[in-house]
Amino acid sequence: MLNCLKRTVARVLATTALAACALNTASAAHIDADLTRVGGNTWDASFTVSADPGQTVEAFSIYFDWTQVSNILVWATPGDWDSLAIQADGALASDGYYDALALAAGISDPKALGGFIARFDWADAAGPSMLRFTINDPVTFDSLETGVVDLGTNGGGGAIPEPGTLGLMLTALAAVATSRSRRRTGARCQTV
Repeated sequence: MLNCLKRTVARVLATTALAACALNTASAAHIDADLTRVGGNTWDASFTVSADPGQTVEAFSIYFDWTQVSNILVWATPGDWDSLAIQADGALASDGYYDALALAAGISDPKALGGFIARFDWADAAGPSMLRFTINDPVTFDSLETGVVDLGTNGGGGAIPEPGTLGLMLTALAAVATSRSRRRTGARCQTV
């Protein structure tokens, strides 16, 4: 009977961990871009950032492939935001990026904010087919979430949320509990 109880507890933990993972991946920011060729290989990318329910976006970065990009400029930034452009570095194989930080409240659900524009030169005449983004902690600048910018008809995809740390830890604990329970006993639970 004790073995049956242990198995039941392990199954409940596993189910709880999976539910926690699902909840942690449910809120994902979205960044959309409208690409416009300015002339030659120079492009403007106009970004719109959206927050999902329960989420506030206060800092983000959009990354440009170091093998393709040069001359990244901050062309426009909404009021109450501070943006900067970091150039790609081929010697370090480091992507360039457009970085923005809220000076006030940020973007809270269910709002979207546009007006973030980066101008850049792209080596491929077709323009970018994919740009990555991170949603960052406004104090530590640690990455909270990663995704792919939706470039509409030019390729790309929506945000790809990753499970949070809590969900991953609960899943690991449930897996350990389940495997220990199975190793310790070979007996089957019987209903009374």
